[in-house]
Amino acid sequence: MNVWIDGMTVKVTCRTPELVNNQLKAIDGGRFDTKNSCWSFPLERYDSLVRLRNEFNGHVALKPVQINSTALAELKHYLGSIGYCASTINNYKRHLAAFLKFTAGKNDQESVNRYMNYLQEERCMSAPYVRGAQKAIDVHLKIEEKKSLGTVF
Repeated sequence: MNVWIDGMTVKVTCRTPELVNNQLKAIDGGRFDTKNSCWSFPLERYDSLVRLRNEFNGHVALKPVQINSTALAELKHYLGSIGYCASTINNYKRHLAAFLKFTAGKNDQESVNRYMNYLQEERCMSAPYVRGAQKAIDVHLKIEEKKSLGTVF
């Protein structure tokens, strides 16, 4: 059984669905997506799904969200090259890592909008926090754009 966050939903797959189908059906808000062969649940069900996964510890494994460490290193290098202080660089790296984890590495505008909405509406983060996250993501997107154009930063 794999459990992972994909944007605002929790996705679940299992090689032996007969072991957990009844338990998954009992969790509110879930639906089976036949096209993608996986279950989708609201984000707030993540903890109960991880507990379920842990009950089947011998049969299941968590699918971790990989964070692109190259993107974090590039952000650090770029911000350092234009004179940002170490504490600001670390804050931007934390914001970018959280964004990349939330979006599973997607850099499109829809993912940015979902993440900003998530911070404001669901996490109720302060306006300065959200602005800091937006700035970090903007710098990351600027770096990605420069890379795609072949421009060295």
